[in-house]
Amino acid sequence: MSSVSSRCLHPACCHRRLRERSQYVPASGGHPLCAQRQPYRPSLRRTVQCATAGKGFGSRAEPSPAAKKKADQKRKEEGWEIAAFLSDFPADRPTKPLFLDDGTAIMLYRALDGNVYCTNANSTAFQFPLTNAKVMQRGGKNAIESSLDGTVYDLESGKVLEWCPKNSLLRQLTGALKGNQPSVDIKTYRTQVDNDGAIYVKIKAG
Repeated sequence: MSSVSSRCLHPACCHRRLRERSQYVPASGGHPLCAQRQPYRPSLRRTVQCATAGKGFGSRAEPSPAAKKKADQKRKEEGWEIAAFLSDFPADRPTKPLFLDDGTAIMLYRALDGNVYCTNANSTAFQFPLTNAKVMQRGGKNAIESSLDGTVYDLESGKVLEWCPKNSLLRQLTGALKGNQPSVDIKTYRTQVDNDGAIYVKIKAG
C-alpha cells in the first residue's frame, strides 16, 4: 500500500478550510490536497463590505476635535471666516444674504455646477440687493444677473459681462439712467467648502 505524506489533509477538511477562510492554498511540490498557511488575503465580499462602510481604499479617519479646532484657528489667522453651511441655502433660491462682523453685506451663490461664490450683496449700478439675482452661465462662466437692471457679472472675477441692458420696459428706464456710464465690476470674495459643508469666505487679503 502506498503511503501518504504526513502533511496531507483529508479532502473534506481541506475544502472546508478553503471555503471558510480563503487563507489556505495547495503547498507547492506536495500532494494536491496538501495545505500550507499563507498570508491572509481578504475575500472580495469583505472588501466590498469595508468599502460600503466608509473604510475602503484611500479612506481616512475623521480628524479629532482638537485637530479641527487647530485647522479653524489657522483659517481665521489667514483671513477666512465661516459664513454658512450648504444646508443654509433656501430650497427655492440659490442665494444667501449675510452680514460680516464689520457690517459688510455679502451674498453667497450656489452655481449650477455646485460651486459656491461670494460677492458684495448689492449690484453696482443701483446698489440693488442681489437676493433674487438669477444664477446662470454666460459664455461657459458662472454668472449672475441683477433682477432690477439686468447687469450680468462673472462670479469668478466680478467682471461685468453685460451692463444695464434695455431688454424690458423697466430696463429701458434703468438703461437710460446708467447705460451710458462706465460699467463697475462687483467685489468678489474667495470661498472654500469643507467636508462638513461649512462655507468659508476669505475676508482679508493675502
